[in-house]
Amino acid sequence: MDIVEEILKHNRLALSKGITAVENEYDNAVDIMTKIYTHTGHAYVIGITGPPGAGKSTLLKHVFTDYNRVTFDDKMTRIQAKEEPKLFFLNDLSLREINNIDFNKHFVPTDSYIKERESCLKNYDDIWTIIHKGTYPELYDVDRDWQDFYSSYVNTYLERDVKELSQVGKLDAFYNFLVYMAARTGQELHYDEIARSIGVSAPTAKAWVTILERSGVIYLLRPYASNITKRLVKTPKVYFMDTGLAAYLCRWSSAETLESGAMSGAFFETYVVSELVKNYYNAGRVPDLYYYRDIDKKEIDILIVRDGKAYPIEVKKNKLPDKPDKNFGILGKLGLEVCTGLAICLCNEIMPYSRDCYLVPVTVI
Repeated sequence: MDIVEEILKHNRLALSKGITAVENEYDNAVDIMTKIYTHTGHAYVIGITGPPGAGKSTLLKHVFTDYNRVTFDDKMTRIQAKEEPKLFFLNDLSLREINNIDFNKHFVPTDSYIKERESCLKNYDDIWTIIHKGTYPELYDVDRDWQDFYSSYVNTYLERDVKELSQVGKLDAFYNFLVYMAARTGQELHYDEIARSIGVSAPTAKAWVTILERSGVIYLLRPYASNITKRLVKTPKVYFMDTGLAAYLCRWSSAETLESGAMSGAFFETYVVSELVKNYYNAGRVPDLYYYRDIDKKEIDILIVRDGKAYPIEVKKNKLPDKPDKNFGILGKLGLEVCTGLAICLCNEIMPYSRDCYLVPVTVI
């Protein structure tokens, strides 16, 4: 077995043999380190080995004085990281963080919020580049190949994280499931349909969706209903939290092909929803986000409901959307105060569309 070749294929047995060879200064240790070295420089995970009491934690404490440290020796910390990983460690950057916008309030489409946010707006000519690239910090901090990063991410997610969250018997089937979910980002979630397409049972499909949700890969946007119990049983819509990962899984190779492709609308909507969710989480709040659909299949993409008020939002990928407020009037039957709605789109500035709707650029989020 070529140890280095197998290590680069994420073979854990080969990795353990390589570490043993280096630690014990075997004859092939220098050769292993020489070959591995050419592939280093891009990792965000560094392993430090040594027996208990050797001083690993002390070394980290003194070398990385400017960084926060978390130890998993504490049982409560382990439980929190395992049960709520997306809150314990937010993996993705927001659009604000990518562009160094010093504004950390969660999105609420009120006049006061819009005016305050408007004071620090920034136009982005490369929004589709960001959507395609994704928002993982490593992609913005080091010169990392997009294909290589997401290939490594998916391999690590399947081989380590998924196994830790649940006993997934067939990783190949789970990978197909992951691709299937990415291809349906922005759509309603139907477990029976997933089961038929992937060749697993409906309970298995539901368990796998839970894995993706718990690990922060997807967000389930639930439909609004005045009865809270009904919200829990009605069909949610699924959104990938990182559009770059979804683009990789769907094989969209460039920002240009994604922008002009059949899924551009779904990806733009996915990006908006994920940005809304992230700025709620970054502000330490649970997202007040829903979508709305009535029995006549009239739908509103996003509905923010708080304090007895409903804020309707449509998401459109073009600069001047046509009739984005056409369904806002149906909210009157909910018994809520319906506020002025928004159409989040690719326009360059905030502008009135009608008495009940404003067009706003995606940068307002």
